[in-house]
Amino acid sequence: MMHVKICGLKHVDMIDVAIDAGADHVGFVHFARSPRHLELDSIRRLGRHAGKRAMRWVVLASPSDETLRACAALHGDIDGLQIHGRSNDALINEISAGPSSLEIMRAYSVASREDVEGADLQCQASHLLFDARPRPDDKLPGGNGASFDWQIMDALDMAALAGRPWFLAGGLNAGNVADAIAQSGAGAVDVSSGVEREPGVKDAALIAQFVRAAKSL
Repeated sequence: MMHVKICGLKHVDMIDVAIDAGADHVGFVHFARSPRHLELDSIRRLGRHAGKRAMRWVVLASPSDETLRACAALHGDIDGLQIHGRSNDALINEISAGPSSLEIMRAYSVASREDVEGADLQCQASHLLFDARPRPDDKLPGGNGASFDWQIMDALDMAALAGRPWFLAGGLNAGNVADAIAQSGAGAVDVSSGVEREPGVKDAALIAQFVRAAKSL
């Protein structure tokens, strides 16, 4: 079954739209430079609203230890942390194994087969995500609307993956997600800018179209 994650949600109505459309995962961004940024109290409220209808992720970029601990305190209202960039892996492992029992999704920026081959699949993450490497003028680690050659995912070491689910992200939309899945072999997809009418503003029709296109395969 194809899994779909709608990322960068900011309002309860769009959470309902995403879940009602069939999304399995929802993402909340905590990164001040992003137009999708939310403070942690808002993330708690939205995560509580989503409940167990979907898996709830907090998306972080090179988080400080303080931020990681603050996010761990949201357990019960979120299910996992999606980590881009640098991080204190020892603390992340502690959080994952501790009372919070949060899932960890490790994000990798890729542009070539060498990037895919070089991904550290020995990490303790329960989920992995492969996103387009940011362009020189991009200000965000993800959600930039850029894609990559999906066929490079054939370099993924399936033995090292050890059955863990992995997401394809980067420049996906309703018009290309079927090709992306076919070319990459992904079993899960993640979208943010591809279901927006402007940066940070989700569109209900685009969300429904995306989920339908991804789940139709």
